[in-house]
Amino acid sequence: MAPPPPLVIPTRSARFYENIPGYLVFLVETTLFRVEPNTIYRSSEVLRDIADSPGPDGSRQVPSDANPIPLPPQVGAMAFEVFLRVVHADPPNMEDYDSETFAPLILSVLELGRFLISPVTKNHALQMIKARSYCFHPTLLISLSYQYRSRLFFVHAFRKLVAYDLRDLSYEQTDLLGMRVYVAFARLKESLAQHRAIIAAEEPLFAKETKDETGGKNIKVGPCHHPGCKDHQSCEEDWHCVWWNGIGRSLLDGRNPLSWTESVKKLEAMHFGRMHLGCRQIILEYIEEDQLNGHGRVYDMIDAVSGMLLADIVEDN
Repeated sequence: MAPPPPLVIPTRSARFYENIPGYLVFLVETTLFRVEPNTIYRSSEVLRDIADSPGPDGSRQVPSDANPIPLPPQVGAMAFEVFLRVVHADPPNMEDYDSETFAPLILSVLELGRFLISPVTKNHALQMIKARSYCFHPTLLISLSYQYRSRLFFVHAFRKLVAYDLRDLSYEQTDLLGMRVYVAFARLKESLAQHRAIIAAEEPLFAKETKDETGGKNIKVGPCHHPGCKDHQSCEEDWHCVWWNGIGRSLLDGRNPLSWTESVKKLEAMHFGRMHLGCRQIILEYIEEDQLNGHGRVYDMIDAVSGMLLADIVEDN
């Protein structure tokens, strides 16, 4: 016959235990919390209903250390203490959370806020998650945004998600995204890959003067050659080669593709052949303005998709 489990004697909370008659006594895991009832009643209807529940004989029980009000096992003592601090207008600061236990604890606080129907507790947890969003994978942040109907960190999380390839996500992480977000993410990645290929293959062209049907001059959009450049054709031919070897091959490298910023740095370090030094400076400044072939449009594409998904999240009033 198996021996009985060892007897666990509850300990009193160091912060929330006041030995005053009429105060409520809650048992959370192995910790006793003795708190003023009116604050609890105002803060959570769930706790009020639990505290007012009749005993076995049908009468209202008077809680004590020997007869505390037990909370469900999914409620943790550390999360409950955070809840009490929040409802007593003394919420923990970011420095109060241990960095190693922050993520699981704040998620427990968030779930406790929902379980106890305590908006202030839920909002506190969401603000803490936003402040330390780097502690969480973007798929989890997106899932929390929908689950708890909060827009606080959705856009930031979606932008972080775009940095991942589809193959980098586990099945569990794709499940967290949900079908609508996953499909939108996959389509966006396909559009970004196509846009990346266009940028790689099409260098920014120097502006050329052409005549329209009326005989007037029509100047194409783009940078102009330096006045000292006397051989535009050779300049543009070498610019095409430099672009492909610096930007094109870097962006499309199948084994080790570089980011746009890394590719530009590589381009700047290259030899520009017969290009005039003034033309080189002009074209590099044009690239830095982030107008190149719509490269800045990448962010617009990401924001458009995240904005569409953000509209699905209806926050609580």
